[in-house]
Amino acid sequence: MNKLFKQVELLKGALPSTGVVGLYFSAQWCVPCQGFTSTLAEAYKKIKEAADKPFEIVFISSDHNQEQFDSYFAEMPWLALPFDQRELKKNLSRKFRVNGIPSLILLDAKTGTIITVDGRNALSKDPTGENYPWVPPSPLEVLGTKFVTATGECDESAIQGKYVGIFFSAHWRLSYRDFTPQLVEAYKKIKAVRSDFEVVFCSADREE
Repeated sequence: MNKLFKQVELLKGALPSTGVVGLYFSAQWCVPCQGFTSTLAEAYKKIKEAADKPFEIVFISSDHNQEQFDSYFAEMPWLALPFDQRELKKNLSRKFRVNGIPSLILLDAKTGTIITVDGRNALSKDPTGENYPWVPPSPLEVLGTKFVTATGECDESAIQGKYVGIFFSAHWRLSYRDFTPQLVEAYKKIKAVRSDFEVVFCSADREE
């Protein structure tokens, strides 16, 4: 994690080596940011008091000048990337594909792995931080536990421990009709040599 800010003296040693680090992209001139900052500040205090793992936030400013930055940062209880680090700010925005503010991205402090890029939405739904660090469900968790086959029903055991492809399609999409036979052919060939492979069809059809 410290590699992201290795040239920033003020942040050296200030970030935890374990736990979670949030990158908070925001600005004083942004009206939605102001309300979210207050919500985040309250959650930050509660999480810092209750969490069993270290937690820190770094404010990454999109303010227009140093004065705006200083005024806005004075409202925050966490750390900040110095305003003069404009090139690093630009690189971080590009690296994490930040296209709008406010944006809260949570990272594993030890590995730098992204936990969630949608911390803003997660906190809006959970303002007390009860479900922090808001780890999104995996694709397999989203799929659920009930599936159907050509002959009946089956449960999650049909995909557990396997490489799973998720095929989004619909009968009414003419462009998909050419692809489906190709997928079926490839599926048969792979299944002939690999038992740890499965495809789940997620239908966009309009009726059963």
